[in-house]
Amino acid sequence: MPLKIFNGPIIRAGQFQSDVLSITDYFIVGLGTPDGWTPAMASLIVSPDGDRYYDLYDGSGREFVFNVVLPGTMIRVNSHLLMSAAFIRLRSGTRDYPITQQSQRTFTLVGASKLAMADEMEATK
Repeated sequence: MPLKIFNGPIIRAGQFQSDVLSITDYFIVGLGTPDGWTPAMASLIVSPDGDRYYDLYDGSGREFVFNVVLPGTMIRVNSHLLMSAAFIRLRSGTRDYPITQQSQRTFTLVGASKLAMADEMEATK
């Protein structure tokens, strides 16, 4: 299955929230963490339509966070995590405790085509 590499989202220097990234046709399966990351968790803000944005929580009421243990690493992401999202922002820190990044931080997202995954699932029936 071909993968798409997204150069972003990007958190600008002095900010804690990234720009918006469209993931409309892709399931996100990996998150590459930027070099020089100021220590913090990373949380998600998602939108189904590009107009309304929501902090991502799980079914138990806990904010979903990535534990960015080391800069320059790849975190495996369950492809179902962002099924309801067409647009995302990454936040340094959490909703209640955002952490400002001292320099610009560029993440790398790895996406799997929704169409290709659907075709694969159909072929295995």
